Amino acid sequence: MSSNAGRFKLMTNQTLAAGSEGALKFTYCSDSDLDPGTKLWFIYDIRQDAGPPQSERPDQPNYVSAEIDSGKPATCEGFGARTLDYYPVIPEFLHICELTLPEGIAQKDTLSINLGSESGPWRYSQNPIKEFRFWLVASKNPGRTFLPTGYKTYRKFDPPVDPDKPEDQPLFVNVAFTGEYPPFALENTRKTPGILWGEIHGMVFNQRPLDDYYNYARDVANYDFAAAMLFSYNTCVGNMWDYVRDTADKFTKSGEFVAISGVEFGTPPDGSHRNAHFFHHVGVPPIFFEERPPALEEQFTRRFHPDTVFCRDLDHFYETVKQFGGIVTGHFHTLEFHQEILGELWQKQRGSAAEEERNFNLLNQGMRLGIVCGSDTHDSMPGNPAPEPGCPQPAGFMAVLSDELTRESIHQAILDRRVYGTTGARIALHLDVSDNHMGSVLSLSTPRSFRLGVEGTTSIESIDLIRDGLVIEVTKPDGSSWEGELADTEGQGSHWYVLRVSQADGHRAWTSPIWFE
Repeated sequence: MSSNAGRFKLMTNQTLAAGSEGALKFTYCSDSDLDPGTKLWFIYDIRQDAGPPQSERPDQPNYVSAEIDSGKPATCEGFGARTLDYYPVIPEFLHICELTLPEGIAQKDTLSINLGSESGPWRYSQNPIKEFRFWLVASKNPGRTFLPTGYKTYRKFDPPVDPDKPEDQPLFVNVAFTGEYPPFALENTRKTPGILWGEIHGMVFNQRPLDDYYNYARDVANYDFAAAMLFSYNTCVGNMWDYVRDTADKFTKSGEFVAISGVEFGTPPDGSHRNAHFFHHVGVPPIFFEERPPALEEQFTRRFHPDTVFCRDLDHFYETVKQFGGIVTGHFHTLEFHQEILGELWQKQRGSAAEEERNFNLLNQGMRLGIVCGSDTHDSMPGNPAPEPGCPQPAGFMAVLSDELTRESIHQAILDRRVYGTTGARIALHLDVSDNHMGSVLSLSTPRSFRLGVEGTTSIESIDLIRDGLVIEVTKPDGSSWEGELADTEGQGSHWYVLRVSQADGHRAWTSPIWFE
């Protein structure tokens, strides 16, 4: 597939095997002469773990080179970058090959771009994707640059580009990477009565369509529910928020699968990431609250939807989410918790010892948090057990205690803290105190006898009863399941309790707390 009536072409095979390597050749013919010093930018998404282009070592992987058939010179420089200049036409996180034409190029000339070589092959996408896109930003302005902004790896085009103007629109071609996703162990896709499996913290800031995220969640991970997350500055551009909500509606079928609309915010004053979820998203406008400078520039925000709500400060943010019926949750990027109702103990970037200690400290400070785990996948693969770029660990799972699979039932279970998390195993947990479920707040007079049922996916190594962050009793079952009671006979006064299950294969699970007050 191509955007450009033959000006930018892929000359090699358009169907390739994911996880393999090889060489691709592209050609570009300008529709006019280009002046000496003109630059072009050859671009592809960073999130599928395809090899980053380098032009220094022909005998090393991912070598990229360029040549003009007339013999004029062309130079290359490869680097990684983030830019919002073309979002959502081009995603934010990118591999870039900057091409410089010192003597320009004539309209009759052909520029060839070689991605990979026999001695320096290009690493293909590591997972299947139907449309892996290569873009070419072909400027006719010899003075146009793409330079660092000084904030993280963000870059900007100067003079600015306008993605709505035909002369600034990038050219593109697609290839298809075929193959299988990393397999799940069968026991980690099983259904468990009374427990819904899924996650509400998986990112979709890549070139895959949102359909890919939900198809993976439903059909590969065998999830019951999921939320595809973008940053707030992504969802405010044009009709992106409509796209998020419409896709969630398309995939939601009560009793079969539930998709939840969500947004991640990089909030002032400290850049803490906070997630908001809307289970009833009709009438919810795009909401913007960000501290990163590139998302605040007028050149970018002028492309926002006219209904966008700009939050003034953190209090206004919490008020706005509440006004539209949403919830706010936190994770390891949330530097301070205030009105968050869930804490994440494990995901593909972090966990579990440091996050366990941090969340236990928050509970000791009086926070009423439900405990969950997730993935924070960056390549639209919620629950992915395999590494991703920047996300080396297996994804965690979120469990919701409910017999009903609807948005309403999941929402209510989260509000009641009838949720728990695992490091990626479908460990079935049932916990109650005098018929009160995990997440309950009980009176001081309630007997502190915890009735627990565990069905692991392999042998259980230990079950720990934790009071205020300290283990007070340990049980070591024989086998993969256990039912019984654990009691705190010495606890007096106000305390919270969590049950932690550890399996012989290293997987763990944590219940949400039960409070006595």
